[in-house]
Amino acid sequence: GDLGFAVNGGYQHKNVFRGSELLSLKGRYAQEAYSGITNILSKHTMDVGGEVSLNFPRFMFPFVNKSFRRKINAQTEFSLSGNYQTRPNTYEKISSTIAMRYIWNMRRFYRYCFDVVDLNYVNINTHPDFDQLYSAPKYSVLRDSYSDHFILSSGFAITYDDQSNQKRRNKTYCRASFESAGNLLYAVNSMSGESKNKDGFYEIAGIPYSQYVKGDVSFSMNKYIDRKNRIVYHLGFGIAFPYGNAQIVPFEKRFFGGGANGVRGWSVRTLGPGSYSSENKDDFVKQSGDIKLDLSVEHRTKLFWKIEMAAFIDAGNVWTLRDYESQPKGHFQFNNFYNEIALAYGAGLRFDFTFFLLRFDVGVKAYDPSRSSSECWRFRNLSWSDDFAFHFAIGYPF
Repeated sequence: GDLGFAVNGGYQHKNVFRGSELLSLKGRYAQEAYSGITNILSKHTMDVGGEVSLNFPRFMFPFVNKSFRRKINAQTEFSLSGNYQTRPNTYEKISSTIAMRYIWNMRRFYRYCFDVVDLNYVNINTHPDFDQLYSAPKYSVLRDSYSDHFILSSGFAITYDDQSNQKRRNKTYCRASFESAGNLLYAVNSMSGESKNKDGFYEIAGIPYSQYVKGDVSFSMNKYIDRKNRIVYHLGFGIAFPYGNAQIVPFEKRFFGGGANGVRGWSVRTLGPGSYSSENKDDFVKQSGDIKLDLSVEHRTKLFWKIEMAAFIDAGNVWTLRDYESQPKGHFQFNNFYNEIALAYGAGLRFDFTFFLLRFDVGVKAYDPSRSSSECWRFRNLSWSDDFAFHFAIGYPF
């Protein structure tokens, strides 16, 4: 990836109304060189965002008696957030979100989260260069994911994490989530006889809303070998399906391949979909999908002081569920997807300071499905610019 930096800040008041209510304020500023270190000041991407959340240590719902509220032992959280992103010659995006959720722990190591409502408005202004590059009719569906839209969704997630269990040497982490968007709005529009726009979609205040379902699972097993060595296995799978009021899943809800927490032989958003071959440096627009698969195994060794070393093998990719003309060879096909699973290997150093961990990984491409059959195996004539990826991150990848 390109050189960049990020600054995060926050403030918490743990008793704002004298009833153990938690008020949280968060802010973030990030900047990344668009094309090499020399451009970090003159030509860079920028990400600015903030969030205000208020957490009540009780289940807040009308017509529910106090005994049930105490029994369920849930927290109620309200949040408001905003974000501004800009990418040179591509787009400016402003998004705002209002959300309400319930969070509770009914058993040890288990955590549940029910997103009752999550209303997200996304305003995107594309650059003339972007409009010209993707002006062809075959990009019409892709352009839909880069237009103004509403997302009204609900979701549920369950997490199992026994990392704090000192009695077990082997640790397990598993998270499964499901999200559904647009169904209520679509039902209301259909029953009320609302008319659709010229593209065949319902709108709210002149802006289309998205409709899709999405689910993903992440599983990691941390296996103890001895005092200094561990092997960690990871499996990640996700799928998203657009329907009804949408032809494509919104860009921010799609899956991406590569990066510090994916197949580390690729920089983030440069892998896939399928065996699609990138056309230009702005191809991150098309390198996303509706299905994601990640498989990893990592050997972690404690060296000395606070330094750890790791060796890893990663595999995976993203695919589209539909055969989009703008993403050729990206369509998932059951009889061929295994030939499109990318493979990478590498090593890294970690600095464990207890409260946070700094990680530096170097990934190398082993099998590149976007190349021809004679060039897909990358063990000879490696290129520093094409076959290596460098990742600097905070925390373990899984």
